[in-house]
Amino acid sequence: MSLHMLHLPIRPRELLACGREHRLVSDATTVDLGYLVHALLTRALGDRAPQPFDIQAELPGERRVTGRSASANPLSVLAYAENDATTLGASARQSGDTPALAAIAWDDARSKPMPLFAAGQHLGFRVRVCPVLRVGKRHPCFEPGAEVDPYLALIARGMAERVSARPYACEQTLKREVVAAAPPRDEIYLQWLVDRMATAAIVTDARLVSLRDARLWRRGTPGEGAAATMHGRPRPRLGSRVAMGRREAVFEGTLEVRDAASFQGLLARGVGRHRAFGFGMLLLRSSDHLS
Repeated sequence: MSLHMLHLPIRPRELLACGREHRLVSDATTVDLGYLVHALLTRALGDRAPQPFDIQAELPGERRVTGRSASANPLSVLAYAENDATTLGASARQSGDTPALAAIAWDDARSKPMPLFAAGQHLGFRVRVCPVLRVGKRHPCFEPGAEVDPYLALIARGMAERVSARPYACEQTLKREVVAAAPPRDEIYLQWLVDRMATAAIVTDARLVSLRDARLWRRGTPGEGAAATMHGRPRPRLGSRVAMGRREAVFEGTLEVRDAASFQGLLARGVGRHRAFGFGMLLLRSSDHLS
């Protein structure tokens, strides 16, 4: 499978105009930049839309941005795709979608073929992920298939076990005990990352460099039960979309390629969930640049 690294300059004003046209933006609280870029790439390229992708620079005041305040400087988006920039640009022009075509500066788009990394090769990496998992049938608190933060899933399981063993104990006391006994949140997220790369690569060193709450807009109803309101936030609606509270984590570190074909597949697929919306792209650097 051939794989190309793309650099796509996206014009913010035109991106927001496309979002408004499809009711993806209505006011300052409804901007999900990953959703907007996903919708634009799908609109321009259909099944050829590249993913995973990574937004290298956010719009000024991303959560407060409006059409009037949007920067005129292009948004830098990196992505992996089977096709190069020339092929994708030609496909976009053939679509005849003028607004979508105007939003991507195809004349300045660039690409390069990705090498096939060998087993045993050491690489530096950076990845922005949304650490969630689908719980199984036996979780005591969440319905089967619910999308849950792995740290909260662990705490919820511990609470259920303690309440069952000590039904008359103070709930706050039990929660303090559960939190004190649990590994730190960053360790849980790191193990989540290691598990999702295990068949393709061994994480030899990694650190959590950024962690923040993120509000994501998606179509339909996200998750089930408590998983849909992970951070206890309301779920405002805009048309058929709902807001989800999630964690956005950025890891940096080094890895060792375990299997060349599996690693190539991991690059093309991305890490974790919500990969089509700007999460999960593994950005690499060679061992020559490792400190």
